[in-house]
Amino acid sequence: MITDAVQFSVIRLRYLKVAVDALPTFKPDGKTPEDVGNMLENAIEALSAGFSLEAQLNMARGNFESQHQSSHAACVDVYACMKSCYRGDAGALAAIIRVATEDRTPNETFARMQDLAAVWGNLPNAPGTDAPLAVRGINPEVFSEMIAGFDVGWQAYTNLNAQVRTFEGALRAQNDVWEDFVTAALAQGRANFPQGTEGRSYIDAIPTQPASQPPGQAEITVATSPAPTAVHLEFTAPHATSFQVWHKGPNDEDFSQVADVLLPGVYDAVGLSGGEHEYKIIGENSRGDGEASPVTDVAVGLALAA
Repeated sequence: MITDAVQFSVIRLRYLKVAVDALPTFKPDGKTPEDVGNMLENAIEALSAGFSLEAQLNMARGNFESQHQSSHAACVDVYACMKSCYRGDAGALAAIIRVATEDRTPNETFARMQDLAAVWGNLPNAPGTDAPLAVRGINPEVFSEMIAGFDVGWQAYTNLNAQVRTFEGALRAQNDVWEDFVTAALAQGRANFPQGTEGRSYIDAIPTQPASQPPGQAEITVATSPAPTAVHLEFTAPHATSFQVWHKGPNDEDFSQVADVLLPGVYDAVGLSGGEHEYKIIGENSRGDGEASPVTDVAVGLALAA
């Protein structure tokens, strides 16, 4: 899906934003840190919109598939009951057995429903009754409503699918622009900041290839309280390009995410209350999230009295 590619562009733009913020002379294609920040925000907004549309489409697909299955099941049951009930009526039976009984696609099911409804509307009342045949509470009127509902659901899904494809096409074109810019920025950064310089470390941190697999389990390698009310963490995870930092304070019932951190995986916090603070880390990349690290406790001291 295009969202996978955009996720990678967001990651690259985040690292590029760090680089242009840290290196005043680094202005790829003449763009300022504000320009890069705006580009990053646009990419994040587009990614969010893409995920939203994908969720809507998946829900519409699920609803329509359920409707398709129930409509097919109704056709099977009604057809079987018709053949049994009108087996003694040669004319009715001849019309019934001409109805198509093989339907797999929505188009075939819709045609089968319409054909079955046409036959049903011309059948005499059910043998031994003064009313039309009914199967599991479905009579000709209810079946017609099912046909109308099937058509509405099918059109809604088809229209949404077309909307998503149009959005994806536009997003793919925009993502090509973002990728071209980051690739050019990498080339310009490498040309201006030689190997071994501090500036080059910011350039080399920008990912060049999407992740080939999700991150491995995260590990907190350093967890200290270097001063009262402060915490310092260092962490890593195989294949991760960023990290979620989750925290649970002394008076908290649950963990909450407090930061999203880029490589090299360092987090500092100040102004914390005294007591035991718990942390866990989750590695991220364009393939998804990894397994959370084991929970680590950090004893934080109170601020010194003035």
